[in-house]
Order: sequence, then C-alpha cells, then structure tokens
Amino acid sequence: IPFKRGEASSAAILDRTLSALECQTENIYSAGDHDLVVGRVLATHLGLNDSGLVHRNSEFFAVP
Repeated sequence: IPFKRGEASSAAILDRTLSALECQTENIYSAGDHDLVVGRVLATHLGLNDSGLVHRNSEFFAVP
C-alpha cells in the first residue's frame, strides 16, 4: 500500500486518502471490554477532493 511518512510523528500516511491526522497518545482509558485512546493532534493532512463515508446506526452514508 503506497504511503509517505508524516513529518510530525513519522506515522504512515496512506496515499489516496481524504484526510489524515497525526496524533500523540495522551491517555488510555479502560472502557469495559475495550480501551478508549485519547490523542493530541500534531498535524492534519488533506488529501483527495472527493466524497467520503459516515458510519451511523450500522449503516454507511455518502458525504458529498
């Protein structure tokens, strides 16, 4: 999968995405059978100018 390294964190930023966030983990909270990870945004990346998807109530919806 083609990617580049982010300047703020060296995280892999996938090519051909609508957007990406580079984050630093601030805290991890136990939430029953899973963990909730809270991160501080270090950098944002805008990619393709295209429609996206939103997942709500177990369904996907196009975002123009």
